[in-house]
Amino acid sequence: MANADQWQKLIIPAVGLETKRWLAEWRWLVPEVFSPLWLNCFGDWVFASRDGEIYFLDLLEGSFKSISPSNQVLSGQLNREENQNRWLMADWVGICRERGLLLSNGQCYGWKVAPVLGGKFEFDNIQVFDLLVYECIMGQIHRQLQGLPEGYVITVLRLGK
Repeated sequence: MANADQWQKLIIPAVGLETKRWLAEWRWLVPEVFSPLWLNCFGDWVFASRDGEIYFLDLLEGSFKSISPSNQVLSGQLNREENQNRWLMADWVGICRERGLLLSNGQCYGWKVAPVLGGKFEFDNIQVFDLLVYECIMGQIHRQLQGLPEGYVITVLRLGK
């Protein structure tokens, strides 16, 4: 799907969405001064800072990083297949769609067992989630993992307030 501007079929614009609710469990990492622009089909977010710099909230890594100096530059970057796979999960979205796993409004793809918890990167570990539920789960998981040493064995995980 590396054709110019085809990447726009892989995003969910943030306009009109319940972004405040969906991002509630990520506010420990993403300050409210950043404006959500869109999210990909796996629930990762793209934000703009006040000066127009573009940031990526990666639900797999639990990271929030600058990826582009502007939305215009990002649009050009997303015409490259490797960036579509990195920021849009285009390769995985294609596999899901080919195998009949389709999304409805308010849904995203997600990992049944998060890779950070040992889940495998395979189709059988992907399912359709309600966006609010998946955002909450992943935000809570990554918040609890902050500060743990590498190689730490997780024995207890709590979801909910």
